[in-house]
Amino acid sequence: MIPGMSCSGQDRDGLKSNNADSFEKFANPFTSGDGLRHKSVRGAFFMATAGGIEFAVRLVATLILARILAPEDFGLVAMVMALTGLVDIAKDLGLGTATVQRKDISHREISSLFWINVSVGGVLALAFLAVSPAVSWFYGDGRLMAVTAALATTLLWGGMAIQHEALLSRQLKQGPLAFIRLFATVLSSCFGIALALRGLGYWALVLREVARSLIYLLGVWWFCRWMPALLFRPKEVRGFLNFGKDLTVTNFVISIVGKIDGVLVGKFFGPGALGAYRQAQNLIFTPVEQLNGPVLSVAQPGLSSLQSDPDRYRRYYQRVVGFVALVTMPLGVFAVAYSEDITLLVLGEKWLSAAPFLGIFAVAAAIRPTIATTGIVLITLGRSKVLLGLALGHSLVLTLLMGAGLPWGALGIAVAHVATSVIFIPLNLHYSFKGSPVTVGSFWSAIRMSLASSVFMGVSLIVFRLTFPIAHSLPSLLAGCAIGATTYLLPWLLLPSGRAELRLILQDVHNAVLRRPI
Repeated sequence: MIPGMSCSGQDRDGLKSNNADSFEKFANPFTSGDGLRHKSVRGAFFMATAGGIEFAVRLVATLILARILAPEDFGLVAMVMALTGLVDIAKDLGLGTATVQRKDISHREISSLFWINVSVGGVLALAFLAVSPAVSWFYGDGRLMAVTAALATTLLWGGMAIQHEALLSRQLKQGPLAFIRLFATVLSSCFGIALALRGLGYWALVLREVARSLIYLLGVWWFCRWMPALLFRPKEVRGFLNFGKDLTVTNFVISIVGKIDGVLVGKFFGPGALGAYRQAQNLIFTPVEQLNGPVLSVAQPGLSSLQSDPDRYRRYYQRVVGFVALVTMPLGVFAVAYSEDITLLVLGEKWLSAAPFLGIFAVAAAIRPTIATTGIVLITLGRSKVLLGLALGHSLVLTLLMGAGLPWGALGIAVAHVATSVIFIPLNLHYSFKGSPVTVGSFWSAIRMSLASSVFMGVSLIVFRLTFPIAHSLPSLLAGCAIGATTYLLPWLLLPSGRAELRLILQDVHNAVLRRPI
């Protein structure tokens, strides 16, 4: 029975039991032995598959929109989204993560959390609407007032989706979540392209973002048929709020510092430079997130359920970080070598100024995802204060380096991101694993093959490009893909440990597709 519910089918607040019954399906985390690994691999596989399709859709949409719209149109929207991103994280308050991390939850607790998230999202939307004139004044562009007002609505829709999404994630229902994201991206992209073809300019990008947020909300509600109770009991969720407080401050600090670069580029170098800067970020980090996101989405609930089993916890984490490195490291290295060809093929010649940014951000893409998995360890073990301390230190160094890089223009700001990621590698590893079932040695053991193979691939691609230069971007990329794939896989296939690890990964994926227990 769920706490607070009576046997009569109605709780003290008049909530009917059918709502509680719908909640009960999502209440308990999935922890059943080897089935956890099976469900995790299967969920990650289908999220990765859907994520790959979603990335292809975004890539095609970007390719089309970049040829219809001007860089300035993208820059205008990026100016506002740089600011909305600063407060977007606050609508969560860390409560979605707290819901996934907790071993036991009740209907009353999640209902209270739902209304907290909705209230915060609504207040933030109204606040952003109120400051839209100030945003327009700050950038010196009257068009941004209406753009800010429109994008403010996404804060409300996002707040209304948090707890439903957390309940689905808690049960490792990654398939529905992947489908929702893909469906929202496809519909909103088609909507945006249609508006761009009708001559709406930057409004096509604005309304695309609003549509994506609203479609995602409706999809999450459709797959999680849970209705929150009409009650609000902050005292009953004090533990969630305390845990979420540190996460909120952490995410807010990361968000605000991570968005400062866009504010600086837009303010000092204009919408054209910001458009190139942001498009380069999107080109490299979108595919990385599409590949990395599915793994991390199952890692958090999976590791949370193993808190009392150190050996299984460590092995599970090694599989997670090993897979993240396997996928993201070579992708980042390849983008470094072929940044100009990728830019020309996807965005066109008028976006060639984005190529240097792409090369710089690709270095970060090769490093950051693997190191970022340390945060999952801190979250799942409830060590949110350590996570906050690392975030504050990282943000301080990044801010200082961005200020130092400002005289070198937007490129100097981009380099600051990479430099900060490198500086904080030893600190992240030491403080994240201290007192946990994971050790620094087990971390390096899990990623050593991916790291060595990526370095070998990178050197091979540079030698190939210098020896056999190819004029056109498409054949150059095709040749690079062939050489890169061959040289990356070669160390795996030559070394017995590499072959064994690849065989295990392929077996996991094969069994997940066929629904066989692992």
